[in-house]
Amino acid sequence: MADALAIGNGARVDLSHVDVDEHPPRWFLNTASLGGYPDMVRLREKLTRRWGKWPAGAIALVRVLAKSAPLHLTINNERHLVWMVFVGNGSYRPKGFAPTTRFELDTGLMDVRYIRADVPFSRLRFVFGAVLGALHRSKTYRHLEVSELDVKVYGKPIRIATDGEVGPLGTRFRFSAQPAALTVYR
Repeated sequence: MADALAIGNGARVDLSHVDVDEHPPRWFLNTASLGGYPDMVRLREKLTRRWGKWPAGAIALVRVLAKSAPLHLTINNERHLVWMVFVGNGSYRPKGFAPTTRFELDTGLMDVRYIRADVPFSRLRFVFGAVLGALHRSKTYRHLEVSELDVKVYGKPIRIATDGEVGPLGTRFRFSAQPAALTVYR
């Protein structure tokens, strides 16, 4: 740490947070998710040693999507039926595929991706789109970059995960990007 302060550069990076019902805000530096995404990541990590990251990710995605129930949500005042929602702090790449890399941490935006459940054969279409690298053309996959996001759940409360930690149950999730809120040294 002392070396970083002495010879490194300071940089301001974005930090995002989500307000869940009456609970205190949950801050996240990397990701937040609703639905099956946390389960997919945990299963991928378990399978990675045997299969490698990308094959393990594909296997985990298929398994989780096969078992999950769709979520009835309002996303920024629009009704949706979805399988899972991913919210990244900053703009992730590649677009139209599984988010893996961020080249910028100071855009003031959150990377939002979700899989629609209201399209016939949506899970199968999503998997084929991901495997073929054609998600950007798929009717089942949606991608937004926003500074604020409001998600309302219809039905039973669901859990949120932030930066790999499972959080509280809720029915209302208000996300917000905070530009240049954290100083890091590199």
